[in-house]
Amino acid sequence: MTPLAKALLGAIGTVALSCTVSRQGTLETLPTGPVIPVTVSVEGDAVAVRGRNPATGETFEGRLAKVVRGRAGSGSWYPSSGGGVTPMPGGISAAGTGGNETTIDVAGNLEGDQGTTLRCVAQVERRLRLRGGGTCAVEGDAVSTTSYRLRF
Repeated sequence: MTPLAKALLGAIGTVALSCTVSRQGTLETLPTGPVIPVTVSVEGDAVAVRGRNPATGETFEGRLAKVVRGRAGSGSWYPSSGGGVTPMPGGISAAGTGGNETTIDVAGNLEGDQGTTLRCVAQVERRLRLRGGGTCAVEGDAVSTTSYRLRF
């Protein structure tokens, strides 16, 4: 391969890694509650989520980061990288696969501008058409009565 071809491939790879892919999705209150429309953007190994609850006006925003070695952040509620299932508050859980080149496990918080914090785990398939999903629970509830399903 010529030096020019190597440089061109390197530049294309850099541009591809820095691209942000976005998709519309939902954050649905379980079991049959209201649906919050969200926008999910994937950049590298992180996912940004933003949405507004039409019923309450609360805006949620946060970043879910790739789970490394079984946890992200400081909680034990994140999926294990060994493929196990780790429970979240309120009995929701996410199966961790550890991720591969096209699938990543992510976890983090969505902060509401009215004081609500949601702890979330999700799995993202980085393909031509981005898709994924996971679960969220209200932070601070030992046995949360409110849980959410994230889909995109």
